[in-house]
Amino acid sequence: ADKDIVVGYSRFTEGEDFSNKTALFDNLIFTLQYMSMAIKNKPFAGLYKNLAYRKHLFFDNKGFSATLNYDNAEEVFVNYIMTENNTAIALSQDSYVSTELDNFSHWRKIKTAYSRAKFNFKGFTGGVFSLETLSRYLFYSLTIASIVYSIISQLWVYLGAAILLFIIRYIIQIVVLNKASDHFLTNRFHLSLPFLDLIQPYYNSYFSRISKNKKRRKK
Repeated sequence: ADKDIVVGYSRFTEGEDFSNKTALFDNLIFTLQYMSMAIKNKPFAGLYKNLAYRKHLFFDNKGFSATLNYDNAEEVFVNYIMTENNTAIALSQDSYVSTELDNFSHWRKIKTAYSRAKFNFKGFTGGVFSLETLSRYLFYSLTIASIVYSIISQLWVYLGAAILLFIIRYIIQIVVLNKASDHFLTNRFHLSLPFLDLIQPYYNSYFSRISKNKKRRKK
């Protein structure tokens, strides 16, 4: 009752093609990111499809006057008015909203629009997520290198250790992400998880590059 902003969850409907599974995985990771940061009193984003804020915040900040020139002006506006103490998250499943994802082009449009808005965020915590991405790729690179080196050198103990570490991480991911998937009413991830885990940062980088190119062309 003492919070001025409430951030909710927006899910994609499930489809059959692989790009839909990629979008569902990316949306789940992004949801965990912005909600976990809000829980830590470091909110940075809220999807305009499912958020609420008090009327006085709109008028106290002169509405969208400072963000009208930005793509996804409302998301930039919400980022501006978020503080450590005024934001809460809605975790009740009754509060969820759904978006039908038509195809890859539709998802690309959503992601590039958010990427353009993100460039104008204040206090954006992208560095934290970049570090997570770096550690993710570092883990896969070291695991593959260890497996190849162990096979070439016939160091079977090292090979077993490398495979065991990969399996442990995979099991932890499966348990954590699928528990989150169940709560957020999205599909579970199993054998496709390592591949989705690898390509998700690539797609985000791809959409970010598209956004930067469009921004340059506008100038």
